[in-house]
This record gives sequence, C-alpha cells and structure tokens, in this order.
Amino acid sequence: MHQGELAELQLKAERLDALEKKYGKEIKSLSNEQLELLKIVYEHQKTTPTNKVVISSTDGAIFDDQARKLTAINLVREVFKKEPTEKNAMALSDLILSMPSEYMKLIPEMRFDSPFVVRVTQEGVEKSKEFESK
Repeated sequence: MHQGELAELQLKAERLDALEKKYGKEIKSLSNEQLELLKIVYEHQKTTPTNKVVISSTDGAIFDDQARKLTAINLVREVFKKEPTEKNAMALSDLILSMPSEYMKLIPEMRFDSPFVVRVTQEGVEKSKEFESK
C-alpha cells in the first residue's frame, strides 16, 4: 500500500471510532424514568426465585408469581408518581417496550390478561446502580 492509502484508511478508522463513541453513548443513555423502572424491577426481581417480574399491562401492578397475588408495588405510581389510569398504564407499557434489551429482557409467556414478564440483565443491574449513586 502507498502512504496516501494508509493515511486515508487511518482517517476512516478514526472517523468510525468517533461515530461509534458518539452514537453508541446516545443509544445506551436512558431517561430517568427508564432508570427508575430498572431499579424498581430489579429490587423486586431479587426477591423472586424465578428471577423474573410479572407486570400488569392494565394498571402497572407487580404480580407475585409465588404467592399468586398482586403486590403493593405499582410501577405507574413508583415511576411516574401518578395514579394508575388507563392512559398512565399505556405510558408505562411504552416505557417498558422502549427499554433496550441489553438492560431488560422481555420474556415471552402466555398468561391471562397479557402481562409483561421481564428480567433485568446484569448490564441493567450495573446501570441502575450508577443511577442510585448519583
């Protein structure tokens, strides 16, 4: 290769690195609501033997699989500081669906009333700990 070609390849590599750093950070940055959701879901996930959390799609309540009943935790109240109306439950659904899968996985399960079944990943745990320390 000629010196000119090597220099051009080096510039392209540097440009790609710069773009990856710029856009990679934007993709991985989460809103405060997403971080709060991660934190709350993980806190409940730690208490479950199945390592997953079932969230009602109609009002945002967390379901205790082992006890087979709703818990007192309502994610609409906890994350948005609002009452669990239909509109606010839809906003929670949108928030859950917007969560990058590297932080929170949706687990496909057939259940009555189509709740969200989720699990916070190790990357999500680390991200939520960053949020707590701020």
